[in-house]
Amino acid sequence: MIIFHTALRPEATPLIQHLGLKKNLAWNTHELYESDTHAVLIGGMGKLRSAVALSSYLSARYYQDQEAFQTSLIITLGIAGGHAPQGTCCTIIQVHDEASQRRYYPDYILKSPFPDASLCTVDRPVDDGGARYSDPVDMEASGVFEAARPFISTHQLLCFKVISDAYQCGVLTTERISELVEPHVPTIVSYATAVQQHIADRHFGLSEQEQRCLGRLSKEFRFSQTQHQMLGTWALSFKARGGDLLTLAMPQPPR
Repeated sequence: MIIFHTALRPEATPLIQHLGLKKNLAWNTHELYESDTHAVLIGGMGKLRSAVALSSYLSARYYQDQEAFQTSLIITLGIAGGHAPQGTCCTIIQVHDEASQRRYYPDYILKSPFPDASLCTVDRPVDDGGARYSDPVDMEASGVFEAARPFISTHQLLCFKVISDAYQCGVLTTERISELVEPHVPTIVSYATAVQQHIADRHFGLSEQEQRCLGRLSKEFRFSQTQHQMLGTWALSFKARGGDLLTLAMPQPPR
C-alpha cells in the first residue's frame, strides 16, 4: 500500500483524481480515499491534527495486516512557504521541528526526481515574508514523522513539498493550491511505485540470522531497548540499499 497524507483537501484532489480513488464512507474521523493499492488521508492543518489522523489510520491498518507494512510507503505531500519559485516541488531530506528542535531524516533509497531541501515545521502560520527562515516552512511534517515512527522504517517515509508562496498566508484559492500540486502528482506516484517495487524485489525484512546478529551487537554495546529498535530501523534501511548485514556485523580479524 502507498499511503499519501495531505493536510488540505485541495492538496489531495489531484492525487484522488489521478489514482481514481473512492471515499471510504466507513471511516468517519477524517476524509479517507482508498483503492486496493493506494490511500489518501486528509489529516487537517497542524502537526497535532496530522499526527492524530495518521496514527489512528496506521493503528487500524497495521494490525489488520502487519506483513503488508513491510513494503508499504507513507508519503506526506502538500504546499509550503519558501523562497524558491512558486510551483517548485522539493524532496525533503530533513524535517526540523521549530518548537521541539527535533529533527527527522527520510531515507530515499532511489534518487528522487526533485531537488533536495530541508523543511521547518512551525506551530503558527508564517506571514511576515519569512526573513528568518532559509528553508521552506510547513505546519504538519514533523507530526507525520512522529506518528509514523512506530509502524515503519525511515526508508518507507517520504516527503514532498510544493512551494506555494513566499511566507504569506491567505493568498491562495483552493483551486490554485490544486493547480500547484497537480503537475507533480504523476512523477511522485511513479517514483513511489518504483521505490515500493525496489523494496519488494529485495524481499525486505530481517532474517532470523540477521536478527540474532543485531541482538549480539546490542548486547555487546549494552544498547537500551530504544537503541536496539533504532539499530533495527537502520539495519532495514541499510539492507534496502543492498547492504549485507551479516558481513558488516562479522568480527574483523586482528591486524
